[in-house]
Amino acid sequence: MAVAPIKLASAYVILPADAGVIDGYLVIQNSGSADRLLAVSSSAGGQILLRGPAGLGPAVHTVGTLRIPSHSVVRLDPASIHLVITQSHPLRDGTEVMLTLVFAQAGAVRIAAQVTNMLSNGGNYIGA
Repeated sequence: MAVAPIKLASAYVILPADAGVIDGYLVIQNSGSADRLLAVSSSAGGQILLRGPAGLGPAVHTVGTLRIPSHSVVRLDPASIHLVITQSHPLRDGTEVMLTLVFAQAGAVRIAAQVTNMLSNGGNYIGA
């Protein structure tokens, strides 16, 4: 049996201090040839975009697809490209939400993401 080239790890989403945008983070491990992340969906519904820094300063931009190099680890984290979830069903601290990432070559890969309230952990990011 073949081993799937894409594995996901350390997924979590941060509930905002105010209602609205939810940020999501995870690690993508690719043990195969280069691939591209095409789309992400959530069991909580809503729209999920890939957003990242647009040069220096606080500006961000939306990324259509994300290149996943062969034999690499790509981290979606607060300082780089990450998930931005809007218009989802309400999420509760301490629960999980299923994320489905769709790759050009590997297809759909799912992972449970821990829901964390930014205020309950002192505002510190946890996870990846």
